[in-house]
Amino acid sequence: MKPIGRSELWKKHLGDWGINVYNGCEHGCTFCYAPVQPGLRAQRFWAGKTQADWGRYYAERDGLVEALRTQLRTFISARAVKTSWGQGRILVSFLCDAYQPLEEKLQVTRRTLELVLQAGHRVRIQTRATLVRRDFDLLLKHKDQVRLGTSLPHLDDDLARVLEPKAPAPTARLEMLREAAQLGIPVYVAIAPFLPFHKLTVLDELVAKVKPLDPAEIFCEVLNPKGDCVARVAHELARTHPSEARVVANYDDAAWSRWTYEVLRHGVERFAGAGFVAWPDTSRAWADHLPAWQVEFLNQFLPPDEQAANGRGERYQPKQTEDERRQHNDQLGPLFDFPSRVATGPEVPGGEHPGAEPHNGISHPPREQCPSSSSNASPLIGRTSRSLRSSSTSENWPSRCSAGSA
Repeated sequence: MKPIGRSELWKKHLGDWGINVYNGCEHGCTFCYAPVQPGLRAQRFWAGKTQADWGRYYAERDGLVEALRTQLRTFISARAVKTSWGQGRILVSFLCDAYQPLEEKLQVTRRTLELVLQAGHRVRIQTRATLVRRDFDLLLKHKDQVRLGTSLPHLDDDLARVLEPKAPAPTARLEMLREAAQLGIPVYVAIAPFLPFHKLTVLDELVAKVKPLDPAEIFCEVLNPKGDCVARVAHELARTHPSEARVVANYDDAAWSRWTYEVLRHGVERFAGAGFVAWPDTSRAWADHLPAWQVEFLNQFLPPDEQAANGRGERYQPKQTEDERRQHNDQLGPLFDFPSRVATGPEVPGGEHPGAEPHNGISHPPREQCPSSSSNASPLIGRTSRSLRSSSTSENWPSRCSAGSA
C-alpha cells in the first residue's frame, strides 16, 4: 500500500497528491459526493454500499502509518510538484474528513502529518472538524508548509444541523479558522456547496466574514448534483425547510448549470482581488445547458489543456483565432497568480459583447438588470424556474438578486 497517491484535484488547485487517512467519513454530509467517486467505489470496504450508507461506515486503515513511513523514504518533496496548480501539495484528505470523531482517539492524522511535514512536503488540510485545534502546535511549527481550510457553505447553524448533523456547526468552524489565523497558520476557505435557495447576498456576507482572516484562497462551488446528492438534500430539508426543499427538488442539470455560472460570475466580479477561486465542475457537463459565452467564461477556471472540451466530448470552437485570443490575453494579463485564460465571449463588431465591461481582467457580456425591489427575483433564476415547472412563484424560487449586483 502506498498511502500517498496522485490526485486529480490539482484541477481545483488543491494539490497534486492526496492521502485518505480513514476509510469512510462519520460526518456523512447529505450533499457529499465522495461516495460516488471512482476512488471510493473501488475500495473493498465500500463494496455493495450506496450513497445512503454514507456516514454509517468508517474505520481506520490498517497499517497506514507504517506504509507511509516506508513510502516517504523514496517519495521526496523535491519531486512532488507535478503541476503549477497543485503546487506539489498533499491533500489531507479528500474521500474522508481527517479530523472526524474517530481521530480524537486514534490520532492517525496527527501521526500522518508529523511524518509528511518532517519529510519536507507541503500539505493542504481540508476539514469540517474543530478537532484540528489539537494539532495547532504541529501546524504552527511547519506553517510554511501548511494551509488549513474548512468548508463554509453558509453560517446558518440550524440549517447545518439538517444537512450535516454530525459535523461541527459552521460558526464553530469559522471560529476555529479565526484562531488558526491569529496564531499565524495560513488558512483558506471553501464556500461549498453554495446552495440553490440562497441569495447571492449570503455569498457576500460569507466573504465579508472570512476576508479579515487573510485567507490564501476563497474557493467556491455550488451544490453538485452527482449521484443522489439532490434527492438526499431535498429529503432532509422537507420536514423543517419545505420551501428550500422544493427549490432543491427542481434543481436539475439545467438549473445547476445556470446556478454555477451565476454564482461563480458574481464571486469573480466582486472578490477576485480577495483570492476568490471559482470551482466549476471539471466534468464540464454544464456546457450542455449554457450558451457559448457562458461556457467560455467558466472554461477559464479549468486547466488550460482541458478548457476546449464541452460536456458532450466535442471541441468547443472559439469565435477568435488562437493568435487573436493570445494577443487579447497578453493585453489583459493573468486573472490570478496561477495559469488562467481570459474569456472574451462571442465575437461581434468591435470585438466584444454589446455593452460588455471588462472587470478584474475579464470581458463579460452585460448582466441582465435586476428587477425592481417589488419583484426581488433574479431574471436568470426566474427563467430557470419556468423551464422546470409550468408555474413559478417567489416562494418556490427565493430571490438571489441583491442591490448593486448588476
